Amino acid sequence: MSNPKPDLVMASDRLARTAGPVWEDFLKAFAAYSANRVKECVQAPVDKVMVAQGRAQETAALFELFTTAKDEAAILQSRMKPK
Repeated sequence: MSNPKPDLVMASDRLARTAGPVWEDFLKAFAAYSANRVKECVQAPVDKVMVAQGRAQETAALFELFTTAKDEAAILQSRMKPK
């Protein structure tokens, strides 16, 4: 199975470039959502900590992908250019 991350990076880059200020609004909202997931993890009962931690980690990973998509897409594109 191939790695879907490059496709998600490239799609996020295209969306960020076409959506403009709406993308920035999305990132602000997602940052708040991500912070809430961390809060839920910290406040989770012992029997639910692992699930809450997994959700917080995945949300953090997506937030990082979204906020670095433009730079990561440029790197991916430079690797695909013929030399």
